[in-house]
Amino acid sequence: MNAEKKVLGCFIGNTNTDHPSKIINGFYSGCIDLGCDVHYFLGTEASYVSRGAFHVENDFDYQYMSVYDYRKFDRLDANCVALGSVMIVQDKARKQGFVDSFRGEKNVILEDTVLLPDSTYMIADNYQGMFSTINHLIEVHGYKKIVYLSGPLHNRDSEEREHAYRDCMKAHGLPVTDEMILHGDYSEYVDEVVEELLDANPDAEAIASANDEMCYSIYRVLTYRGLIVGKDIAVTGFDNIPFAATMTPPLTTVRQRSFELGYEAAGVTLSLARGEHRTPVRIPAGFTVRKSCGCEEAEPEVSDRENRSLADSADSLRQLLHKALMGPFLIRDLNRLSTDATLFFYKVGSTMRDLGAKSSFIYLLPEVAENEGDGTFSLPDELLPAMKQRGDTIYSYDRTKVKPVRPGDGLCRFSKDDGLPRMYFTYLLFDGPRQYGILCVETTPDQVQFFCMISLQIGTALHFREMAMAEQDYREQLRKQNEQLQYSAVNDELTGILNRRGVMDGIPVYAKAHTGQTAFMLIADLDHLKQINDHYGHIEGDFAIKKCADTLRDILGKNAIIGRIGGDEFLAVFPQSAETGEDGKTVLKKLKDAAAEFNAASEKPYYVELSAGITSFACKGEPDIGALTRSADARLYDDKSKRRASVAKKT
Repeated sequence: MNAEKKVLGCFIGNTNTDHPSKIINGFYSGCIDLGCDVHYFLGTEASYVSRGAFHVENDFDYQYMSVYDYRKFDRLDANCVALGSVMIVQDKARKQGFVDSFRGEKNVILEDTVLLPDSTYMIADNYQGMFSTINHLIEVHGYKKIVYLSGPLHNRDSEEREHAYRDCMKAHGLPVTDEMILHGDYSEYVDEVVEELLDANPDAEAIASANDEMCYSIYRVLTYRGLIVGKDIAVTGFDNIPFAATMTPPLTTVRQRSFELGYEAAGVTLSLARGEHRTPVRIPAGFTVRKSCGCEEAEPEVSDRENRSLADSADSLRQLLHKALMGPFLIRDLNRLSTDATLFFYKVGSTMRDLGAKSSFIYLLPEVAENEGDGTFSLPDELLPAMKQRGDTIYSYDRTKVKPVRPGDGLCRFSKDDGLPRMYFTYLLFDGPRQYGILCVETTPDQVQFFCMISLQIGTALHFREMAMAEQDYREQLRKQNEQLQYSAVNDELTGILNRRGVMDGIPVYAKAHTGQTAFMLIADLDHLKQINDHYGHIEGDFAIKKCADTLRDILGKNAIIGRIGGDEFLAVFPQSAETGEDGKTVLKKLKDAAAEFNAASEKPYYVELSAGITSFACKGEPDIGALTRSADARLYDDKSKRRASVAKKT
């Protein structure tokens, strides 16, 4: 990489709403102009949006708080932390814990006045903006009973705006009671809070809201009650989201210069990266008058830069609608490839390419994390690269061979850098409480929401892959268990040769396979097993049995079927050959010779010997096993009559 080019981190949440989106756009434009790289880490605090819009009972948005920790694997020169959007509804303790996690780094804190060493803050002039709004309602319209829908507790923007409301009312000698202020969560689904506020203040002349999103609920409730906004009761907001001007009637609000905040923050963050000191900054907010307060509408001024950004966003929205259908096809294809890691991640990379990503990366946790939202999640010591895409070049890595990424190694690095600014947006890959890693995409701000959707689908596909791999492992384990059961069903555990069932089932199969040939059946007994067990122990008896089985295998060879059909009894079927002779007696001699050779060399205090009988038969049709065993048994007993009287060796 170019040693002069700095890499800045931007940490922002609630990215599906207007204010953070404009900060992203502004920071992006600023860094393009300044020629530095940006790694965005994107989270959300908007679980209430899903609950309100779709009545979702359980959400896992707490997962997104983990995405900011992945910066520890990166190599960032300075951070821009949009604290107000990251920690919208968190309590003081969690907020402080999050801020403390950035100690020791160079930080620009947005939307709050928190100060850390080597850091500064930037915040909109919330106080003056809200003060101007309340002052307008009082001095221009003469309203005296103005109630206030505040934002979340412990949110700096919310606190400053509420203070401005209280101070302006006090400055005009107007009372403010506890019933005149209630707190919402900045979402458009606070209808119950609005109902409670109106019930407690039936004589309210105006409702001032701490942001524009909650005005949707205010409009809804007032319409339900038969009240006309701007005539029966005034309504004002804060932020000037794009739809504020299209509401009926258009919303009087405070234009928070979110784009400018992001743009200026890029320069301040770069200054810190270069070791320069910067003092805190407050961005002025502009009061925008429209019809909801009772005035005639006046159009606000918008900067050329923001105009271009909004135009680009409108165009990208049209493109987004065209690309939205690609998501279901992606998850379908990934599910089909779930058990092949190479093809799975190659498909992700090729999809990123087809969706217009300049480059993209996937980093996986070594083990899937179960994040239950209790604050105990901690990153491992390494991440495993799974996919890297740059243009048409795509790499899908074998996790058993890939070099892991460790804290401080850096994310989204290429061996060659063309020196141009690169903007990566990092998304958490998760499904429910299951966390898998991150997706980093080099794209533009207008594509943020689209790739957020894609990341959620990849997370779902990773969960499906996890289940598919678990099922595959289970099937493999089951297959091995079945093989073991099948082996145990026909094989003798002690010797490894066939058991009675195995050898009896194998004789007809053998005969059919050798139709037209002559074969032999051998039945053998280990001599004096009881004496060995009684005098030397059952371990020695087992040794003698296994030795006999090994001897039969060695002499009869791989073309024979050999089984243990009782405690000391063996049965074998083998083909006639030059080695066995025409009557099979060669085999009997080899058994005797092998026993003599072993006993001469063995230090065992007992003899290991076999008595055996052999009979021949022609392989045709179904063999008469009973007749064959009786014939071989007769010869066995004849041989057994010649065995030694005692198994013990003489000393």
